[in-house]
Amino acid sequence: MRKICLLLLLPTLILSGCTLPFTSAPGPDGPSSTGYLGRIDSSQVTPTVTPSNTPTCTPTPTNTPTPTPTSTPTPTNTPTPTNTSTPTPTFTPTPTPLPVNVVFNETYLSIIKERLQSYTTAELGDSLTSSSFAEYKTPYRTSDYSDYTITDDKVIFRFAANTLCEAHPAFTYETDLEEAKLFMNYTEDGVLFSETRIRKDLDPNAPMICLTFDDGPYDKVDLELLKIFEKYNGRATFFFLADRYKTQKWADTAVTLYNAGHQIATHTTKHTYFRDSYFDPDSEKYDGMKLFWQEINDSSLKLAKLVGHAPSMIRMPGGFWHDYMKNCPMPIIYWSISSGDTGKGTASSPWTAQPGETDQDVFDRKVNDISKNVLKGAFDGGVSLMHSIKTTSPEAVEKILAELSEKGYQFVTIEELIYYKGYTLKNGVEYCRRSWARTQQ
Repeated sequence: MRKICLLLLLPTLILSGCTLPFTSAPGPDGPSSTGYLGRIDSSQVTPTVTPSNTPTCTPTPTNTPTPTPTSTPTPTNTPTPTNTSTPTPTFTPTPTPLPVNVVFNETYLSIIKERLQSYTTAELGDSLTSSSFAEYKTPYRTSDYSDYTITDDKVIFRFAANTLCEAHPAFTYETDLEEAKLFMNYTEDGVLFSETRIRKDLDPNAPMICLTFDDGPYDKVDLELLKIFEKYNGRATFFFLADRYKTQKWADTAVTLYNAGHQIATHTTKHTYFRDSYFDPDSEKYDGMKLFWQEINDSSLKLAKLVGHAPSMIRMPGGFWHDYMKNCPMPIIYWSISSGDTGKGTASSPWTAQPGETDQDVFDRKVNDISKNVLKGAFDGGVSLMHSIKTTSPEAVEKILAELSEKGYQFVTIEELIYYKGYTLKNGVEYCRRSWARTQQ
């Protein structure tokens, strides 16, 4: 079912006089039309809390009385007014609250937790700063954010006393709605946002392969890749580094690719290699996981502001894995086909100039080796690894697409692959170490 039952809930979420304009982020064909998302107020009923990695799309029914011509029914859990002189309000159904991780990408909750650590230090003194909540190594908990309201211009989170830790008073924390929209999982009409980025004219029975590119954006390579993929009616997934957005032409390249329908995911901010030493309390590099969470949160927020919507996937630099990464608020995508484009060649095909060779000879040999590596490992559902910063990428990709297109392959984003293959991805799980079929078991 491609539309969440959020669509079925919209009539109960649109409160009389409390609607707000909401424009979803631009899809491949540009911005969608302006619609309305009603105020969501989870304080009016008991929140339904869903485990962090398992969003639920089954609404909890409410026993809402049916209005009659002579009286206005009382909304669920709302006492009947005793002052008969008060005008009878227009009937409004009791809103059914949606679990916070259904409405928002969980990276948003991770960002809010990081901000709360600073906020609570300033506003609440030592009551939270001395607790485990203030430690970066303590992951966000979806249940902490279940009591929330979306108003005309903000999202308000309410925290009851002693819920985040012991000995803190009840308090509220407000965030900007425009920023929050960047992390909403669904459009105003209840469609999963990622599905607005998926081509619906692909053949589900034909083989599909994902070509992915790390370490960009880099205009000299990525814009050439854009032309090649257009030639073969293909799309790719790019894992970009947020630090590179500081260069305007590279930031513009990311936006150009996104607007052309390619998927942009995050590769962290500074390309930090999260080896085991980062997670070892006895290591000099251990910082309580502060850098780990900042790399995720910072890169996601910068990309969201750049292209208009938050990334839904991440690739850790170097393909490193540690059990602590199970707390990651996004699926972790690695690769099942390596191009070897960061290598040095082989003894029989070295990537250094031999006697009598020119630089072009070496470049051509690299292109041939890289394309052969991908073609040799290609399979339906495969995910290849290449790099935006390698000038060999365009020519290698041209060879790859030319040969695979003759075999009937379609060149898709990871979002498109999981859509057509019916895969389910979970936060904090690594994928593509092997074939997709195996990682789904």
